[in-house]
Amino acid sequence: PVTNGSTALIQALRALDEASIHPLDIALKRPSLDDVFLSLTGHVAEETVAEPVKKARGGRK
Repeated sequence: PVTNGSTALIQALRALDEASIHPLDIALKRPSLDDVFLSLTGHVAEETVAEPVKKARGGRK
């Protein structure tokens, strides 16, 4: 991840052009929520499944 991604992309393209490297495809995308979580916490978000709630039994017999 970089800040000011469009400037970094332009610089990268110029460097590739100077080296006579012609990429077939290049893209700039915004990070997903998962990307941001990983960047901030250092690990992926895990989806947990809650245990079913046991219903209390009625009064005693």
